[in-house]
Amino acid sequence: MLEDCRIEAPISVVMATYNGANYIKEQMDSILHQTIKPQEIVVVDDCSTDDTLEILKKYEQNIDYIHVYSNKNNLGFQKNFNKAICLSKCNFIALCDQDDIWTKEHLQVLYDLLIEEKKDLACGVSVKCDIKGNIISKPLYSNYKICNNQINQFKSIILSNYVQGCTSMFRRSLIDLAEPFPNSKNVFHDYWLGLAAVINTGISFTNRPIVYYRVHNGSITNNQSPHFFNRLKRKLSNLLIPNHIESLNRTYETLCYAKKKYNLNIENTKALDDAIKFFDGVINNKNWTFCVMFYIKNMHMITKNTSTFNAILTGIKWLFFCWQRQKINNRRLEGRK
Repeated sequence: MLEDCRIEAPISVVMATYNGANYIKEQMDSILHQTIKPQEIVVVDDCSTDDTLEILKKYEQNIDYIHVYSNKNNLGFQKNFNKAICLSKCNFIALCDQDDIWTKEHLQVLYDLLIEEKKDLACGVSVKCDIKGNIISKPLYSNYKICNNQINQFKSIILSNYVQGCTSMFRRSLIDLAEPFPNSKNVFHDYWLGLAAVINTGISFTNRPIVYYRVHNGSITNNQSPHFFNRLKRKLSNLLIPNHIESLNRTYETLCYAKKKYNLNIENTKALDDAIKFFDGVINNKNWTFCVMFYIKNMHMITKNTSTFNAILTGIKWLFFCWQRQKINNRRLEGRK
């Protein structure tokens, strides 16, 4: 049990869990050892079949500011996170995954950013680690420069999401701007909140690593195996199918929801329309002249990659993938005739 001499901040730590028994203790302990004390930790379990709920209940019994809830029916991780956010009470909300590890300054860094810069949302970066906590990557997005100018932030985030839920904290007032959350499994809550923040007051971003992002087979958004041969196999397969094709679909659908919900100024409306046209073109293999020119102009923002060579390589893979897919679709159509 920690001493209560730490400064208490009006922060709700919000976690959604499902079958996280293998790693939940390490994550909970990292939250409890923050340099500042949150007023509450809200955890909603989504019908786990392992020992996750039992472990959480023990924490709840021993620490009065931990509140654990259990769903009667499985909601899925997006709706479960939305429920957990709605159950929180503090003015600042920090999102938390069940299997990561926070640095001791995680809450302090984000809270200070929000107070000093008066933005709606603050986010840092994460470092990938394996199941044992060993670091296996450089900090994600640490070389990607996020401009503080709100117009440029909007143009950047509509091309590629750089807001990781597990590295984020936002003001409660942002919920009113973001609701209703899109009812789609393809629209992630962190991207939607990031869009809402940029449309309102903007995002405070730091390239300081504040999370050890654990990579394992059970991760919802796992896209990298910690094992060398599995990574090599994935890289070889991605020569034909780019590993970002799912995120392209998610980005496109998220932007379409934003187009329906928000009334933007002329400049941002034009930028949003162009981004929607680009992702629609890449996904559905059309408007290639526009898509190629748009990609060349914005490839560093689209791929979050500071390397021109890697950004060009990604673009070539997308073109090749869509060309191959179109050939397959044409053959299917010819076979039906």
